[in-house]
Amino acid sequence: MLLLVIIFYSCGSKKNVIDASKEVVNVKDANIAYESLGNDVADIKLYLKKNGAFQLYFKTLEAPVGQEDPVKLVYKGNYTSSENDGWKTLTFTHPDFIANGVFDSRKDQGIQIISDKIVKINTYKNTFSIWGLVCEKQ
Repeated sequence: MLLLVIIFYSCGSKKNVIDASKEVVNVKDANIAYESLGNDVADIKLYLKKNGAFQLYFKTLEAPVGQEDPVKLVYKGNYTSSENDGWKTLTFTHPDFIANGVFDSRKDQGIQIISDKIVKINTYKNTFSIWGLVCEKQ
């Protein structure tokens, strides 16, 4: 699954990839943070900021075949909270974002995919998968 996502984004037009080098992903600004555990594929960070915004950052550790640079993606949006049950509803604003390509609610009970752009995550869980990689609460 992760390989398909990398291939999809590396073969697409350059306009689909946001220049992540200009993005500031800062855990200090985050109310809740998840980061990928050690792996040899990608660095993933999901930061839910105190102001109701969030940022999902993805960077391959190596450049895909035929490219010079690693794939870098940044998806932003806003989130809302349910009462006191730990669930956050993330609404992605990037036009090319497709939730089923990033999250897998069949394998992870802490994820609910509402639509292509809306995902609920249970922030009471210490880990869940993003792009098939385990991400741990910081």
